[in-house]
Amino acid sequence: LYASTSGSGGSTLIFNSDIVANSKDFSEYMLPGMYYSFEVAAYNSAHYSETFSGFAYCDRTQMPGSIGTVTGFAWSGNTISWTAVTGATGYDVWVMKDGVQKGSVRNVSGTSLDLTSDFESGGDGTYYVSVSAYKLARGNYLAEGNSPVKIIGATPIYSAAVRNVSVNGTIGTAITETQVVIDLTNDTFVSALSGNWITNLPAGLSQSVSYGGTTMAIITISGTPTAASTEQIAITIPADQLIVNTTGFAVTANANAKFNISAPTYTVTINAGANMTLASGNANQSGLSGAMTDTVYTAADGYYFPTDYAVAAVNGISVTRNSYTQITVSGTPTASTTITLDPATAKTLSSIAVTTSPTKTTYTAGENFDPAGMVVTASYS
Repeated sequence: LYASTSGSGGSTLIFNSDIVANSKDFSEYMLPGMYYSFEVAAYNSAHYSETFSGFAYCDRTQMPGSIGTVTGFAWSGNTISWTAVTGATGYDVWVMKDGVQKGSVRNVSGTSLDLTSDFESGGDGTYYVSVSAYKLARGNYLAEGNSPVKIIGATPIYSAAVRNVSVNGTIGTAITETQVVIDLTNDTFVSALSGNWITNLPAGLSQSVSYGGTTMAIITISGTPTAASTEQIAITIPADQLIVNTTGFAVTANANAKFNISAPTYTVTINAGANMTLASGNANQSGLSGAMTDTVYTAADGYYFPTDYAVAAVNGISVTRNSYTQITVSGTPTASTTITLDPATAKTLSSIAVTTSPTKTTYTAGENFDPAGMVVTASYS
C-alpha cells in the first residue's frame, strides 16, 4: 500500500506484507484527503522465487475529506512544540532556514523539537518547522502545519522580484499562455498558493498562481484581452500566502516585466473608379488602429457624381457624396479592407436656354450686340 499527499509525483510505501487471502481491509490506514494505490502479486510456496503473476497496480485514489492541521505551535527558547494530534503515531519534522530545508527530515514521537544545534550550525536567519503527523507509517499523514518563525540575528528585509517577461497580445485575439515568475527573499511561500496577485491585469485576461518552490511562485496569464496595456506588471503578495511575513507586500517593479497588449492594426486600400482624381488623403493606408485619414476624390472634367451615387460600406469604411463633383472615403476599419469606388458619370447636355434676357434689348442698324445681363443655362443629365 502506497500513500501520497497529492495525485501526482512520488508516493511512500506504508504497508508491505504477505496476505493469505485474496483481500484485505485497509480501513485503519486510509486517512481523509490522502491518496492511495495498491501493488499486488500472487506467489506459491516458493514465495518470491516463483510468482504466479507479475505485480498488478491500481490507480491512485483520494480519500474523501481533507488532511487536518497541526496547531498549537509555540517557541520556548530554542524549542518548538505543538499540540498532539489525536491518532498520530509520530511526527515528521522539516527544519527550514530562509525557505530552504536544513538537513534531513526528523522523525519524532513527541510533540516538541530542540533546534539549538540547528541554530548553532546554521547561523543567522529565519527559521521555522513544518510538521506532519502520521498514523501507522511515515508518509501516511493525518495533519500538517507550519510553525511561526524564529529569527536568529538581525531581522531580515523581506522582498520579492519579478523576472523579465513580456505578456504580448492583441485585443480580440487569445494570447499565448505566459508565465510570470516571482522570486522571494527572506520569506517562504505556503505550498497551496491562490488568489489574484496581479493588480493591473488587462480586461479579458485571467491569472492563476501556482507553487514553484519555497521561494518561487508562478503566475500563469491566459485569455483574450479586451483592453490595451503597456504598463509594468504590478503584483502584490497577500499575507496569507507567506509563512514568515504577517503583512502582504508589493513585488519590486521591473521595467522589463510588462504588458504589451495593443489594439489590432488594419490596412485600407481604395481602388478609385474611372473619371476621378485623388484630391487629398491616401489611397493606401496601413497600420491603422483607429480611424483612417479622410480621402477625397474629385470628378474629372465632363464628369460628375449624381445624387444617387452610392458605394456599399465595407468593414466600417464608407463613401460620402459631398457635392456634384466630390466624394469622401472615411471610417474606422474593423478588418483590413479593400473598397472599390464606382466611376464618375459623364455629363450629357440635355438642354440649353437663355434664362435671363440681356439688359440691352433695343439696337439700331450696325450696332454690336451687348450680352451684358444675359444668363444662358445648360442642363446636363
